[in-house]
Amino acid sequence: MSHDTAAKDREDGSETTGESVPGARDVLLAIGRHLWEQARDTHGRNWPPLWLVLAVAAAGVGVVLMLIVPVVRGLLFAAGDSIAALGGWAHEQAYAQIVLAPVRRYLDAHAEGLPIPTATLWWTWCITGMVLLAMCLLHVIAARIGWVLYGAATTAMVAAATPGSGRWIAAAVSGVWWVLLSIPAFGRHRAAPVLVLPAPPTGAVVLPPEPANAPAPARVDAASPPPESAPNDFAAWAAGLYERQVRRADHAPPADVAMSWTAVTTGPTSFTAHEGDRHVTGMVINGLAAEDLLRQLSTPAGARAAVRWTTNPPQTSRRRRISDEGYDGPPPLADFVRDSPTSLSAVTAALAEIRSRWSGLSLDEQITARADLLNRTAPLTPDDIDLIPDSDDDLSLGSIAFNDWIDLDTVIGGNVSSWNDFASHRPEVVGLIIEKLLAADDPDVAFTEILTDLGHACMLRYNGPAGPMHRIGRNGTHRTHALRILGLPIMAAEVEIEALPLRVDALSTWGEGNWGDSYDGPADRMWHALRDRGLLEGTISGSGPRAKLEPYRAAAPWLLGNPRTAAAVSAAYERIYPGGLGIPADAMSGPQQWIRWLLAT
Repeated sequence: MSHDTAAKDREDGSETTGESVPGARDVLLAIGRHLWEQARDTHGRNWPPLWLVLAVAAAGVGVVLMLIVPVVRGLLFAAGDSIAALGGWAHEQAYAQIVLAPVRRYLDAHAEGLPIPTATLWWTWCITGMVLLAMCLLHVIAARIGWVLYGAATTAMVAAATPGSGRWIAAAVSGVWWVLLSIPAFGRHRAAPVLVLPAPPTGAVVLPPEPANAPAPARVDAASPPPESAPNDFAAWAAGLYERQVRRADHAPPADVAMSWTAVTTGPTSFTAHEGDRHVTGMVINGLAAEDLLRQLSTPAGARAAVRWTTNPPQTSRRRRISDEGYDGPPPLADFVRDSPTSLSAVTAALAEIRSRWSGLSLDEQITARADLLNRTAPLTPDDIDLIPDSDDDLSLGSIAFNDWIDLDTVIGGNVSSWNDFASHRPEVVGLIIEKLLAADDPDVAFTEILTDLGHACMLRYNGPAGPMHRIGRNGTHRTHALRILGLPIMAAEVEIEALPLRVDALSTWGEGNWGDSYDGPADRMWHALRDRGLLEGTISGSGPRAKLEPYRAAAPWLLGNPRTAAAVSAAYERIYPGGLGIPADAMSGPQQWIRWLLAT
């Protein structure tokens, strides 16, 4: 209806109430259903929603104001007389003088013949007590023994130096004070329990140990609630986690080249491993997660790899948090570069050829032309695309890191929207790096300095069937852009690989704003289609927004994401490895084309 027609209706007094009331009711019902679904979805990534937190906070404030405050106020008024009656204990610190005064009198009376004055002896005794109490709080066993002897000696001195029949009451008060101070001093330090699950031989299924005097743990499979639903049942959670990890290990493909890793634990959830000259560090939730990640370095990625632990594998405690304690990261990248003469020779040869082509040209014009060419032929993927979906229960298996030489053609994400587009963020750095490499008398030294000065480049690796792709991580954006624009074939960087999630939630991965206007609900159908096409192995449960996937193996991790992610990243992969995914080019041209191809019967 046009604005003129609507105005005419209002002028004519047209009746619109009958139409607007049902519409408002439908809107309110829809909002109510939406809020109810948000409140019920306790396993979602965004639970609890902000409105629920605010509602609970408001209810709590109401309870405090209406119930707790009046009750506390009444209790305080009723106890006023009793508190006043107890005020005598505070008069001149009588509660302390009952103990301190007799001790001081005892020391004054028995210090004769000692080489120190009684005042010094008195303060030595007081300081000794404070030191022993502080050391007890730090759980020092010898200090606890000394604290027992100190309390007994103090009580004995109080009893001996208090005159009259009140001596035993004073000794009792001294004992009460000592007991009260001993409560924190002798408090037990309860470490979070750790359930050790030994890593099985490759391909073997080993049942997790059952805790003593505990019921059999419930099976936790892909359709079970996430660990947060039963945070106190650590044995059941650990057993379910172990079972899912072993299932994934059983689906690993055979390796073309056998890899045998030797691993050692360096912290609660950190480890190092080596296989020949290759060294890897990582932070993982347990030993099976470390093996899962090390398989990503096999051929093909994800194939079986033997891991021999020289220590007990890392194990996450009941808190289920990965700690960086004991994690130092890979060895210095400078040492890795210097120990790679073959790779350095390849860079030197490539740089000599590039120098001849760039000789006599305007540096700025050449950089601009090369960046424009890359933006047409190898555009960067959007930064808001996640190449690996998040776990639906926020449980991260961990990651590994190592130094490696990467093919610069495989970099598809550069922390900016396009090549050499840095806006006001030090845009001149790319030109300075290229100028240094073109003018250096010793290319090897200049290249090593660029790779290792002010930190080093960090890359995230994502494996596909024909080879890996990379995305710039927390550092190294300018130098990666510079080397790619210059046309060098390889660069050295710290490479990180994240584990494929154990379980993926449809709504959080495909939800509103990811690839369309709203959730369209085909996640489970598309996961089934990926499995039918041999691109995925895993268990699928539920349907629509409630669908969940437990992936055992995927041809590429980005295929599990929403259609926008799958199409865009697959198109980038096709440019680098033509035919590597075996997917028609038209299917990778957009999210709707991806859906039509994948769901075609």
